[in-house]
Amino acid sequence: CNLKNCYKTKQVDFCFQCDEFPCEKTGFDEHLQKRWIKMNLQMKNEGVEQYYENSKDDKRYVSIK
Repeated sequence: CNLKNCYKTKQVDFCFQCDEFPCEKTGFDEHLQKRWIKMNLQMKNEGVEQYYENSKDDKRYVSIK
């Protein structure tokens, strides 16, 4: 993940706060890139606290059989 240093350089807490969001600097594969954009847009629209409340019980990882 290339974001761990980028947010510090840009001086933001979340990617959606950056003027360059969404960008291609993440290093994510296509699937994760789409998920990352969706999550950041939800945080931007709902607010971070509300996003947390709405998603805190969501499963993060799904095992594939």
